[in-house]
Amino acid sequence: MKKYTIILMILLLCFSVTFADQGRAGAQFLKIFPGVFGSAMGGASSSLNNSSEVVFWNPAGLNDIKQNSLFVSHADYFAGIKYENIALTLPLSFGVLSLHGIGLLSGDIRETTVREPDGTGNYYSANDFAFGVSYGTQMTNKFSVGGGVKWISMSIDKVNAYGFALDAGAKYASGLPGNLTFAFTIKNFGPNISYSGEGLQTLTTKTDNEFEEEDVEVEYSSEDFPLPLSFSYAVSAEHPIGEKQKIGIALENWQILDLKEIYRFGITWNYDNLFYLAGGHGDLRRLFDPNISYKTTNGSMKSFTFGGGVNLGMIFKKNMWVKYAWEAHEYFDGINRLGLDISF
Repeated sequence: MKKYTIILMILLLCFSVTFADQGRAGAQFLKIFPGVFGSAMGGASSSLNNSSEVVFWNPAGLNDIKQNSLFVSHADYFAGIKYENIALTLPLSFGVLSLHGIGLLSGDIRETTVREPDGTGNYYSANDFAFGVSYGTQMTNKFSVGGGVKWISMSIDKVNAYGFALDAGAKYASGLPGNLTFAFTIKNFGPNISYSGEGLQTLTTKTDNEFEEEDVEVEYSSEDFPLPLSFSYAVSAEHPIGEKQKIGIALENWQILDLKEIYRFGITWNYDNLFYLAGGHGDLRRLFDPNISYKTTNGSMKSFTFGGGVNLGMIFKKNMWVKYAWEAHEYFDGINRLGLDISF
């Protein structure tokens, strides 16, 4: 275990240097809270999440999944935008495998121009996707690790950007009272990407040569942009209340490439694996200083969250969780999420 501690300390040092200089990242959809339970926990879900949606938060948590499971969720985002998640988790003899995807879908958008502000009659869409495969395994009876790779696609009409990113995480159950658990993650580690496509191509004329009459095809060059690389470390604890109830709390620190350092908190109560309630806050700076400025938080707009879930296993003879989460927003209406987590 000593060597794992040394590796973790090195990673902490590296990321403290990496995030000392705030930048501006693309692929912003990768920063949206995925899943339902993790969203209800205010994003403090890397060390306290035993459902198949854990792959979106910490692939090391996959080791806690003991049955085949399918997770799907839907969220109505702002301005009619839809946000979708799906994860298929398969425990194997040598670990746990997960195939997963997320999508941010705009739907049809009416095309307008300066000359035709009411619309040209054409429509376009802006869609972002990330599809990946992740794997988690148990190194010792207390220490689990996981990692994954995902393919990223972003499109706006006829302009596209493609790339890939790596995720990794670790989880350590200390065995101390309260089931004290520590975790850390690295997400969206990958090369810079840029846009290209037909939408960046146009025609121009050569004016320097009077004998040149044909238009010349040119293409605008898109500047490279980094992915929203992030690092988090978390601690959580659970405490039983009688024989059928338990309460869990989690605190998590996030460092994201284009945001200031964020602390997130979540608390959950579970009754006999039949239903749960959860609540949290996505940025504790806003909780303790409601008047904090947008500039001070460097764009973070997270706030209170809550949710719950019901296990319909008593009816269907298998774990079938129906989940709901609500996330407040600083400037827009709250976000509603619905999810279904089925074991088979």
